[in-house]
Amino acid sequence: MQISLLGCNSLREQLLAAVSAELNCTDGPIKFIPTQAICKYEEPNSFADFFEILNFHRNEIGLKENDFLGLLTCSPNKANWFSAFDGEQNNFFVYCEDWEYFVDAAPEIPIAYQVIANLIQKKSFGTLDNVEDWAHQKTIGCINDMCEWKADANMKIRTADICSQCHQAATENGGLKTQEMDQLLDILESLRRKSLYVRNKNAIHLENSPPPVAYTKRKLMVSSDPKIKSECLIDHFDSLVSFTVHLLGRTLLPEGFENFLTKQKLTETPSLGHWVHAIKTLSQIEFENDHQSLGLPSTLREILKLIGQKIDQGQLVERRNDKSHSHVNLSNDESYEEMYDDSYKFVSEVEKHLEPIFSKIRLCQIENSSNQPGGTTIIRHHELKGNHTIFPETSTEIKTDNLANLISGQLYALCPNQEFYSLHDSMLWETCNECNHKRFLVSDGKYYRDSYVGHRFLKSHLNS
Repeated sequence: MQISLLGCNSLREQLLAAVSAELNCTDGPIKFIPTQAICKYEEPNSFADFFEILNFHRNEIGLKENDFLGLLTCSPNKANWFSAFDGEQNNFFVYCEDWEYFVDAAPEIPIAYQVIANLIQKKSFGTLDNVEDWAHQKTIGCINDMCEWKADANMKIRTADICSQCHQAATENGGLKTQEMDQLLDILESLRRKSLYVRNKNAIHLENSPPPVAYTKRKLMVSSDPKIKSECLIDHFDSLVSFTVHLLGRTLLPEGFENFLTKQKLTETPSLGHWVHAIKTLSQIEFENDHQSLGLPSTLREILKLIGQKIDQGQLVERRNDKSHSHVNLSNDESYEEMYDDSYKFVSEVEKHLEPIFSKIRLCQIENSSNQPGGTTIIRHHELKGNHTIFPETSTEIKTDNLANLISGQLYALCPNQEFYSLHDSMLWETCNECNHKRFLVSDGKYYRDSYVGHRFLKSHLNS
């Protein structure tokens, strides 16, 4: 049996190669072959859109009827599923983005797992309707768990198991042969082993993204309800913009940032429009610190201007206002779907433009510092990064001649030039008043927002 893998035009070539390598880790009768063809299409949305694309390329490649064709795509689907297979042809697709929000592994691990899952499910049940009738609603660690809460996918990969009933269904009635099933189970076991130690060896976290993406983006990716998805998308964008203003303001305007917040009307109950206006203002004003000397991109002002243009083009502030008055403007699921589809591409573009900035600045919680002979200082700190912000990263040591008085427990921005800038008041690593857990808190006017769960409480109530 041959399974050809087709990458969409946005998929990184090295990711397709990495997925193929994981699937070909063991010999057997099933061959996984990356195709040379490049799949180009116009924003597929429904399952039918994806299967139509697959059928076109299936005929173009000249596959046999019993062979499979899998599309590895960067385009999300309307149902917000990880993957799906065609009930008529031996076709399937796997969504290749956003895995870092659910699985502590390099993306090729869960993607390869989904390829195996679709192959087994197609051979076992034939149609998606039959899978839904058979699949486990409660996650038990079987490959046929529904995982309506997407974070449960982590458990499936770490068990790499198939229950006895599903194994029987997969090998009976003309399904998978014993040798084929043994090969697939060997591949799953290989993926399982790599997922167990991947945090220390191969983990791909959101290195270039700020912690505020955590709760909003995660909630967005686990929901299929159009209203919830559209609201979470705009909330995610809101947290992204406000975080950017705080991060850049504290590093570029260390002495004048409080005054900047006041002038931009960001000290009481700022709206998304206020935060967006602040980003545009940062692209125009004179900085106290030269951004190039800090090690930030030389094109920083151009990046901020472009972000402002994308926000205006996508009417993202207006869409937040529409959401706030949904009883007038957004009366049904179709309206929310349209809002989500129109907004998603612009929010994604803003994220991509911000990556060169976020990749340069490290968020640090100071542990302690000690002066050394020769005028250098060893600064021990934890790093906060990516989408797992419950625990700071392991302590590291920085040798620097920056003799600023760093306060233990407070958060700082560490720039590429090895200088620390205080983020205090803008960002804290403190106990959330709502859930009583240690959280990453971001200032939102007179409130703090818990970026991991989404709690929000008055600054005056902190630790009260």
